Amino acid sequence: MHVLIFGDSLVRGHKDLEKGGWVTRLRIHYFNNPTERDTSIFESGISGDSTQELLERFDGESKPRHPEVIVFSIGTNDASFIKSEDKMITTQDTFKKNLEKLIELAMEYTKKIVFVGLTRADESKTTPVPWYEDLHYTNSKLDEYDRIIRDVANKEGVAYIDLSEVVDIDDLADGLHPNANGHQKIFEKVKAELETLGYV
Repeated sequence: MHVLIFGDSLVRGHKDLEKGGWVTRLRIHYFNNPTERDTSIFESGISGDSTQELLERFDGESKPRHPEVIVFSIGTNDASFIKSEDKMITTQDTFKKNLEKLIELAMEYTKKIVFVGLTRADESKTTPVPWYEDLHYTNSKLDEYDRIIRDVANKEGVAYIDLSEVVDIDDLADGLHPNANGHQKIFEKVKAELETLGYV
């Protein structure tokens, strides 16, 4: 079973200094389980990616891997706000269309498609973020964009995994990215949901 997981820095495992993120934890779990070694987890996370960048690279990274399950963990960067320009990185309308296009492209490979919802932020550290003083992440916007992900997934008949209450503020390394404990919680939630769906 080839499981291809697309996303941003959360998929890449940024700030998990112990095991390299929830996707790596998923890979290690199945590799170490003798009865499930036919499950191959492929990580395709790029820090800073929004749905637009993901659309541009999706086919090129999917074709050589022959995915049987496709997981999307994307949207946090779309939900960010550039204060000096008074605009979102991605408008809600464009975000919705990008998600629908991702599903359309993914359907060419498999019907087993999953969206992982967004985690929340510690706004005392993300308005602005320390690495870019013009970039803001707020929980109200993360809520709105997460709702769009859920609604599009429901409309298109694909799975959605809710992370809104999985990662606590204490599980955030810098106000936005989960630390090792946060990634462990995401791993446990995603693993359980994928197994319930019968996708792994």
